[in-house]
Amino acid sequence: MGPEQMADNSRTDNVTDNSSLCEKDERLTEDEVYPTSISARDDLISWLQYIENKQDFIYGYEQPLSPSIDKDFLDRCDGNVCDPIVYLSDQLTDQVVEMRNLSTDQLTNKLRGRCSVKMADGTEMVGTWVNMRREGQGGLSSPNLIKLGVELLIGNYVKGVLHGMGRIHMLDKSIREGWFLNGKLHGPVRGYCKVDGLKWIGYYSNGSVVGTCWRRLEGGAWIIGSQSGGLDTAYLYPDKLTALVGRWKDGQLVSAYPARLRSWEDINGIINPDFQILSRTTYRRWISTQNDIICPPHQSDPFEQQNVYVSRSNVDGGGEGLFAGSDFPPGSLLSFYNGVRIQPGSSIGVTGYGIYLDWETVESRSKSVIMDIPKKYQSSDNYTATLAHKINHSFNPNCEWVHVDHPCFGRIPAVQSLQSIGAGEELFVHYGMDMEEAPDWYLQAWEKWEDAK
Repeated sequence: MGPEQMADNSRTDNVTDNSSLCEKDERLTEDEVYPTSISARDDLISWLQYIENKQDFIYGYEQPLSPSIDKDFLDRCDGNVCDPIVYLSDQLTDQVVEMRNLSTDQLTNKLRGRCSVKMADGTEMVGTWVNMRREGQGGLSSPNLIKLGVELLIGNYVKGVLHGMGRIHMLDKSIREGWFLNGKLHGPVRGYCKVDGLKWIGYYSNGSVVGTCWRRLEGGAWIIGSQSGGLDTAYLYPDKLTALVGRWKDGQLVSAYPARLRSWEDINGIINPDFQILSRTTYRRWISTQNDIICPPHQSDPFEQQNVYVSRSNVDGGGEGLFAGSDFPPGSLLSFYNGVRIQPGSSIGVTGYGIYLDWETVESRSKSVIMDIPKKYQSSDNYTATLAHKINHSFNPNCEWVHVDHPCFGRIPAVQSLQSIGAGEELFVHYGMDMEEAPDWYLQAWEKWEDAK
């Protein structure tokens, strides 16, 4: 079932003709975009597919030779993805609070064979121990790694040193894979999860990210820039062409300008895109409150304005509707829904536009924020910053609701195509209303649809 939505655009719209109520912004066609932009976009798409589907990015890397290490503990590991413990010396043994034989699951005072070791600071080491060192498969978890978003390191140990191919289990449940050199993550790294696929791309040197990294967000966009954010960070929309480029801090947008991909260069096997700024219109992080929509009401999203427009619906009594501005294949992200954020248990009354942010189950809906459009923003004369709230209902929809992590609006609902859609075609989603609580127009539409089957 789709999101429980109470939208009924005919309740408040005053439509007197068939002209567009929200003028179509100039839309970019492939003939109007610089040819180099299209070529660069195609290169990016091919590169991302290569990273996701091929092993060469990781396994084709030629790892430097490892010098022998005769230290008990590696230096300069704070703030780096590494396993600093080589040899469990007497000094480190004093900090041990538990040793457990993993074959018998019994506590032990002899560190031999397959064992886990817990330290007083919360560090835990696992491996096959030979002469107080790990050999073969083993791992580490520690408070220092937790600070870096890392839950667990797993890899191969040679004379106590983590070296060669390894996996990094992140706190967000994704897994990064790459090479360890002398205990430290070093070389190209790819992150993925079973559900969403490719999540992260970057290059490490001595345990730290260097240069540009790619971080995939919910909804298919990418944050591209340095690990710490800063200037010249880009939010690349799912079309791999449109972007917001500017300053990020702690993973969140501070300010950015609309931009278009222009070219790219390869550094350490990582694509570094170059963008052309399109205007000095500034975009910021505008998270709505329960009482108001914070963003400028008519500052359109640069990606959405190329995809859709608002005009009179083809549905009898449907008021305003949402239409495709171009041809789109299935699975295309088309439009965003930003409104006020009504907390669980609160209400602004029945507007006809409310939609659960977490609609998947009855339990999730009971705890969900409701996105809604207050009356003063329901007309396109007053609000066009996002347009998905204008989409009408169908029991045979050509679109569906998905989630998007948007740089300006946060986590919001969005509209994605279910099938091929032609330019000028009206877009529909299934509102997924509870039939016992649905309004009369919804029930009548259901009866009409059933009769036509």
